[in-house]
Amino acid sequence: MQKPRLLIVEDEPAFARLIGLSLTREGFDVHHVPNGEDALDLAAEIHPDAIILDLGLPGADGLTVLTELREWSDIPVVVVTGAQTIESIRRGLDRGADDYITKPFAPNELAARVRAVLRRRHRSRGRQHRVGDWIVDLDARTIAAAVDSSGPPVPRSIGRGGWRLLETLLDNPGRILYRDELLDAAYGPDYRGDSGFLQEQVRRLRRALGIPPWSEGPIRTIHGVGYAYDVHDEIPAGRPRRPHGDDADGSDAGAAGSVVSETTLLTSA
Repeated sequence: MQKPRLLIVEDEPAFARLIGLSLTREGFDVHHVPNGEDALDLAAEIHPDAIILDLGLPGADGLTVLTELREWSDIPVVVVTGAQTIESIRRGLDRGADDYITKPFAPNELAARVRAVLRRRHRSRGRQHRVGDWIVDLDARTIAAAVDSSGPPVPRSIGRGGWRLLETLLDNPGRILYRDELLDAAYGPDYRGDSGFLQEQVRRLRRALGIPPWSEGPIRTIHGVGYAYDVHDEIPAGRPRRPHGDDADGSDAGAAGSVVSETTLLTSA
């Protein structure tokens, strides 16, 4: 049975070593980083089952790390704080922490809290999607070959922005999403209007899903508008919902009326 993988984010080496040894004895596979930026990078790489996050980190503090993490992942997080005020605990929970523990604490208490958040996680239904020959798990952030496909399971990395882009598409099957809607969701408002950047990210995403270069696969291009995830190879005709005003490049002037003919062509092809 595979050990649950934990990521400890703690800048005090002696303390990190102490709880790391204790959690290893409790049956966890433990990884450690001393700062927030490394934590985000390693979390995207190894997909831990849970994160133990000290709020008092140098540079980007724990609350900042937690805020950014929650933009692309729901990995369970137990925050560790030396401040025992209700306000500090409230801020951590408001930013998306699953539980908290205050210093000092017994290592076996921390292990018990981690097991509790993992049980809650396992009780919740995972978001898995079949995309061609691949199984995409949005919660675990993995892409692997389906059991009935010809190849062995091969995890594929698409980066934080790629996961947010894929999640937005898969969570809205059959709905046409404007380019700026996708850019906002996956990369932030600074990328609004950069349709070339989005086109390149969609191309990379298709390749990560094993879609050949000459095919769109289920990620359909709606020319002049945006993209849609076509789970049944048919996009329903109709006007896409506009999230925030006009599309940045101005191509939606008259485009809403052209969506019907665009999607009709797609569904009749």
